Amino acid sequence: MNKETARKGIKETCGDGWLTLVDIVYDNIPADIEITEVFQKWGGLEIRYDGENKLFEELVDNVNYMSKKICEICGKSGGYAIVDGWETTLCDLHYNNSDAKDKYRNPRTIL
Repeated sequence: MNKETARKGIKETCGDGWLTLVDIVYDNIPADIEITEVFQKWGGLEIRYDGENKLFEELVDNVNYMSKKICEICGKSGGYAIVDGWETTLCDLHYNNSDAKDKYRNPRTIL
């Protein structure tokens, strides 16, 4: 999967908030790594790839961790939320403006 395809998929499913994180991953791919999937899962940015590289694995783990603190829609500080059954990471504005029928946020995750 190339960088443009990954960015397009994240932008369509989440928004612009994690595009910088996608760029960080793609700008640091070692020659022996091929990214196969980039998607949102359990409120975080998931990167799947073929190949082994300890430093890249640490980068991907750190990007996943950071994504759980960044609103996937706008890129501001965010926290874990469940919106209509989907686990997501949203800032206060996007959480509060959501027209979801069912939403939940643990007050301790609000940043």
